[in-house]
Amino acid sequence: MRIWIDIDNSPHVPFFTPLIAAWQARGDSVLITSRKYAQTRELLTNAGFPFTEVGEHAGASKVKKVLNLIQRSLQLRSVIKTFKPDVAVSHGSRALSVTSKMIGLPNVLFFDYEWTEMSIFKRCASVLSCPEVLPSNVLQQANIPLQKIIRYNGFKEELYLPSFVPDASFRSSLNIPDDKVFVTIRPSSMTSNYHDSRSEEILVQLIKRFAHQPQAIGLITPRTEVDKQLAERVIEQEQITNVRIATSALPGMQLLYWSDLVVSGGGTMNREAALLGTPTVSMFTGKRPAIDEYLSSQGKLRFIESPAQVADIPFTKHSHNPNYRYTNNGLVPQLMDIVDSVVG
Repeated sequence: MRIWIDIDNSPHVPFFTPLIAAWQARGDSVLITSRKYAQTRELLTNAGFPFTEVGEHAGASKVKKVLNLIQRSLQLRSVIKTFKPDVAVSHGSRALSVTSKMIGLPNVLFFDYEWTEMSIFKRCASVLSCPEVLPSNVLQQANIPLQKIIRYNGFKEELYLPSFVPDASFRSSLNIPDDKVFVTIRPSSMTSNYHDSRSEEILVQLIKRFAHQPQAIGLITPRTEVDKQLAERVIEQEQITNVRIATSALPGMQLLYWSDLVVSGGGTMNREAALLGTPTVSMFTGKRPAIDEYLSSQGKLRFIESPAQVADIPFTKHSHNPNYRYTNNGLVPQLMDIVDSVVG
């Protein structure tokens, strides 16, 4: 089978890594295209996958997003022409869905956030696949057609968490002393279709709090220059000395596991940290994902929705087990079966 994957955001790299390995081990051919956005290029390079970068993120403008979608879809059609895929797969690539619809190619859209803009996927995807903890009534509220839904048992992060092996030297490699409270911070996306400006206010207040937390060290992992510049401005204005900004992509699972606290506006990072057992606070202020509500009900995740709530976040040490392993629940074959099901 010939499989085309379009990776247009950083979290999709670890998601597809075990699937690509399994497909290739089965003898399938895989073509990877990508979009210039966040740490996608760097993560794909680090993973050792050959890929073709096509286009980049259009920014926050809705008009530019539409024009960019059309342009990138046409570019992708040209790139995949000689590969002649049997099926296309993504975890949120609108351009892949549009291109597939243009040429009559079966395509699978994996998703785990029901409140993103889904109109293109609803029209163009052959199958919409999500975790089974997303209930039918929520999907119906989001106007997602249930007849296209195929669920899988687990969270998407559980595809790659079983391969995680803690590196006890990770904190020292970042010059984080063992006696410090290590806080990883991931800003919310400021260019997404579900962006809410309250998240910036929370981020600013969170950075300011470090001025009164000498026992803590914060590390911000920015998505784009926009949130990087915002963080730099606050750090400089407030003369914060114990908050750093990452300058390159870091091993995500090591970072989250060895943190004492994760405060993030990113859904994937929140779920990764929560599933690893790290104290996790979501500062995402858009419409809450049903999956995050589920994790919150299990005591694995808490929410803050205003700058005032930043003061309530406990900055405390968390224990770490260097022998930790995440149980493999067999998610890779489940997702492979879903993709196989759309190929005649």
